[in-house]
Amino acid sequence: MDIPIELLIDYMGYLNPEVRLNKRGGWIKGIKLMPETGRLDARYLYFAQSGAAVGLDRGVPMVVVCGRDERADDNLTNCIFLHTDMSVVEIFNEMLGMQNLIRSWEQDLELSISRREGVQRLLDISGRVFGNPTAVITTSFKTIAATWDFETEDPTFRELLELGYLTQDSFTRLRARGCFDQDMLTGEVRTLEPDEGSTAPIVMAAVTHDGAVGFLVIMLCTNTFLSPGLKQIFGVFIEKLQYYLKPAVATGDYIKNQFDYFIVDIIEGRISTPQGIMERALVYPPAYTAEYNTVLIAHENTGAMYLEHAMQNLNAIFPNVRQILYNGNIILHPDLRADAPRREHFMSMLGDYLDASRAYAGISETFVGLETLRRSYEQALTALELGRQLRTAQRVDSFLEPNAGADRFFLYRDYLTYGLLCGKARELGRLGDIRRWDLEHGTDYYRILYVLLSLERSFTKAAEVLHMHRNNVIYHAKRISEIFGIDLESPGERLQLLMLYRVAELSEAGI
Repeated sequence: MDIPIELLIDYMGYLNPEVRLNKRGGWIKGIKLMPETGRLDARYLYFAQSGAAVGLDRGVPMVVVCGRDERADDNLTNCIFLHTDMSVVEIFNEMLGMQNLIRSWEQDLELSISRREGVQRLLDISGRVFGNPTAVITTSFKTIAATWDFETEDPTFRELLELGYLTQDSFTRLRARGCFDQDMLTGEVRTLEPDEGSTAPIVMAAVTHDGAVGFLVIMLCTNTFLSPGLKQIFGVFIEKLQYYLKPAVATGDYIKNQFDYFIVDIIEGRISTPQGIMERALVYPPAYTAEYNTVLIAHENTGAMYLEHAMQNLNAIFPNVRQILYNGNIILHPDLRADAPRREHFMSMLGDYLDASRAYAGISETFVGLETLRRSYEQALTALELGRQLRTAQRVDSFLEPNAGADRFFLYRDYLTYGLLCGKARELGRLGDIRRWDLEHGTDYYRILYVLLSLERSFTKAAEVLHMHRNNVIYHAKRISEIFGIDLESPGERLQLLMLYRVAELSEAGI
């Protein structure tokens, strides 16, 4: 990769360079120490001591190192003069390190692009070169990648990094600065000077295809000062990103994927408040307003091409179910509280797929709403991890059912007891649902269920403790089973529920 001379000048800034180049903004193949003999190549920048630079070809760019108080030779042109006590070799070695950094960066970008590792990986690679907070956002102003290592007090960038999107106020402020004017969205690198609401200049460029803007790349120059060299290297990154994202912009696939980034932000906790979720969800069609479950599928083969093929297969099997590739696993969000035939059909098709693909799946309880996505994902992940680990153990359930634990999918409700025992779960599960029901409907199911479980489902003894007729106890037990899907005939469910009551006591005590 060629190196911009301006970037070298930036790196030599602490030496107060006196620049007398014939042309600014040029590029070079690399840097060299001036040889004692032989011809010089104008494609390179040569480093020499002042006395050795006499009679040089004026077409060759040169860095001339003078003494601290030495006057630069007025007869020399196309030179960068450095007044310092450092030796030529010391300065050359420092600049050689910078050259190697840039070339290594370019090679890492090319390798990441060939592997299709994603936009976030490209920014992770580039952070050490830019030295500034940088974000790639969609045309609806949602962050899809950012340099998370850089802190900033700028309100706009804090939103992009912490919320993952621009609020209306920030959008209005940037628009007033001309950030979204037509001449700013041509694909060229542009600069916005700071205003009253910002802390530093902004460098930005649009990723376009046939005149259509697909993404915006914005860098806030807080750590590394804005210079021609920084803009040139930023332009290199834009060219690489343009090449990488061109298929997505051309086909419009990035629009479909924006919602996936939103879901991942919720799962990872980057956006968690109901207000933040609601504000960001306004740009999307209504979603997750119906009941859903999280199905987390893990394959033994985690290669990128294999997972892409797996996504295609799952899309063919479940065309109406949203799929997201996350952390090497595939997330589905079906509704498993649908009518029994549909649920059984889904589970049968899922089981066949898991067997054929040598994969496993953790399945959460049923939820409603975007704000519960993280909890739903954590449940599915807990079930998946525990289910896979317990497949290698002697399952006590197999004493009753020989094939217990042989399935490749694991329901969270079946593994909650294990989660409680090993500390992977502390939530109340269906007991939490029962408590909320009692508050909303004025019932007393939380107490009734505990009494029934503690008295080994004796309706007569429970009636005495609860001071109600035995038939009323039977009626309430039936209603609890129907509303909350509790099987009081299952010893495992009864054990789990009694454990949850103890967890509830710990939670109320703050333990």
